[in-house]
Amino acid sequence: MFVTVMKCCIINLLTLLMMLPPAITSGQDKGFQRLSVHDYFQAKAYFEKSFKKKPVGSSVGLSIIFSRNNNPFFNTDSARKYILIADSLYAEINEKMRTRLLKSGIDADSISNLKSLICLVAFKQAIASSSIDSLNHYLSEFRFCKECSLATDYRNKIAFDQVRKQNTSQAYLSFIKTYPEAKETREAESLYQQQLFEEQTTDHTVSSFIQFLTDYPDSPYKQDAEKAVYNLMTQNHTLNEYRAFVRKYPQNYYSSEAWRHLYSLYMQHYDKEIFDRFRTEFPDYPYMDELEEDYKLQKLVLLPFEQNDEYGYINEDGKVIIKPQYQDASLFSEGLAFVMKNNQYGSISKSATQVIPFQYDDAEPFVSNTAIVAKVGMYGLINRVGDTLIPFEYDELGSPSEQICAGIKGGMSGYVTIEGKEITDFRFDLAGDFKDGHAIIRENEKAGILNRIGRLTVPFIYDDIFQIGNSLARAKKDGYWGIINLNGDILLPFEFSYLSSFSENRALIVRNNKMGFINQFGELVISPVIPAQSNPAGRMQFHEGIVTFRQDHKVVLIDTSGNKLSFPRFEDAGFFSEGLVAVRRNGKWGYANRSGKLNIQPRFDAATAFFHHLAVVKLKKNFGVIDSAGNLIIAAQFKRIEITNSGIEVTTEEGIGFYSFKGKKLLEPEYQKITHVSDFILAGYKDEKITYLNLKTEKIIYSEP
Repeated sequence: MFVTVMKCCIINLLTLLMMLPPAITSGQDKGFQRLSVHDYFQAKAYFEKSFKKKPVGSSVGLSIIFSRNNNPFFNTDSARKYILIADSLYAEINEKMRTRLLKSGIDADSISNLKSLICLVAFKQAIASSSIDSLNHYLSEFRFCKECSLATDYRNKIAFDQVRKQNTSQAYLSFIKTYPEAKETREAESLYQQQLFEEQTTDHTVSSFIQFLTDYPDSPYKQDAEKAVYNLMTQNHTLNEYRAFVRKYPQNYYSSEAWRHLYSLYMQHYDKEIFDRFRTEFPDYPYMDELEEDYKLQKLVLLPFEQNDEYGYINEDGKVIIKPQYQDASLFSEGLAFVMKNNQYGSISKSATQVIPFQYDDAEPFVSNTAIVAKVGMYGLINRVGDTLIPFEYDELGSPSEQICAGIKGGMSGYVTIEGKEITDFRFDLAGDFKDGHAIIRENEKAGILNRIGRLTVPFIYDDIFQIGNSLARAKKDGYWGIINLNGDILLPFEFSYLSSFSENRALIVRNNKMGFINQFGELVISPVIPAQSNPAGRMQFHEGIVTFRQDHKVVLIDTSGNKLSFPRFEDAGFFSEGLVAVRRNGKWGYANRSGKLNIQPRFDAATAFFHHLAVVKLKKNFGVIDSAGNLIIAAQFKRIEITNSGIEVTTEEGIGFYSFKGKKLLEPEYQKITHVSDFILAGYKDEKITYLNLKTEKIIYSEP
């Protein structure tokens, strides 16, 4: 743009000079004649001599000389001075004088064009200097020029780049005060707050965070400081720690969470004596009104059931507790359940008392005392009594993570706090949940990391990022993996073709087709010297301190330090679990202990690791289950078997069924889906109808007709 304008102005200037009359009668005319042949010395002398008598024309001539950089008089300040004189005087002269000037090619347009040219020349000179002083001078002396907005932006950018290099709170604050209207000011304010927080709490002690809260009570990092105090005070999650925290810091944002934890730890066993003792010891418990009902209903499991197209609730024995009266009913969560009346959702307690009015089109269960609900197709967030925390403005809304929700607005993702404050624009392709004060986001097929005040701490330069704890993340760039911290610092270089997730504080790395391991801090603990396996992700993970793999046609075992362990020759092996590992010999699978002694002789076509003292094995084409002695407790007759924390899920061509750990059939394999609805209640779904199974009694308590 600058080059185009410059050429245009030069053409206008040449046109002006060519329009000079052939008869030269004055010093001014002689000056223009000498100027046309680039005799700047003579031209300048003529213009200065004729300035008093013919100030407009002479000022134009002098401004031309001072604006051109091919002569020793080049000076944009002088060019500015004379063009402003010409512009001002031209506006005051009469028409007769203007007619005379026009003979020399001078009129309002030529003066305006020359003025624009001088603005551009001075602008380019200031830009080329990359000096804040030069740009400030331009903005002060050439404030009539249209390039001032560009000069301002460039000046602000240079100033911001300088303070970014200094990276101190004082530098950012100085920028904010000096350039309050700069477009970088918002980012500077964010960086100022972050840097101030980091500078004031460098030792990460409770006292430094408390002092920060005292000195900067309105900081956007207030909640981070309060969370840090909370975490430091309760890092072992003991009852005494929570007790000390709520007593010392009752105004801390996380005091309510601490009270909840305190109550939960105190009341691990619900009996009258413990309940009364808690009320006596903590009369200031902020949720005292919930205690009586909680004591009575805490252990009561209520399950929705249907009768005559209406829903109510039964207990774990199948007894009706809340009679059918709703169009729809959800499971209870945190003591509340959403139910529907007149096509609208509201919430009830376990006593069937309405807590939140029926006013929502959709509702999700309560999580951490908040619930996502919808009105007219838009989602928001409410608390336990129905107060709106996040307004109904979002196409989708995720559950809070660290007091922040990911949401979708206008098809793009962003973040909003549970107080309803948007901390980012909604411009991301994907927004993940917060963890350790940071979240992974994606934009234009690249991944980055955002902190809880909406500042990008890791730019969009990675193909993939996965948080791994300890404020670290594994990331992929240009086909290679490495490890970064949540501020983007590279801790493990990007030179690995594979980097696994962590198992027992070890992660597999592959470099130059060799395998090794790093610890949870990104430090190399086993050098990459092991020949790479064909499927490292599936088997190269530590279990019970050992990893197994094949090398030179035999099974090799190493510990977490990389030491090889003595082990007999087998064709293949799985991973250790409950002291045993599946091993293959002569094409059949059995189980050996850590010394390699066979506890279960090889006779299976496939074998999985033990879980709950049981393992899934394959005989011919079907699967069964054995115990740790090798006895089949479920015959090999199923297409698929999964051992869960509550029993054994089996699959046939007809559907899914369920067995106890002892091999007793509890649900026929006829369901499309089986899920847990509580610690000891299973729900089986068949043709949109539900069946409840009580795992304690091993009896079906309800089957929808």
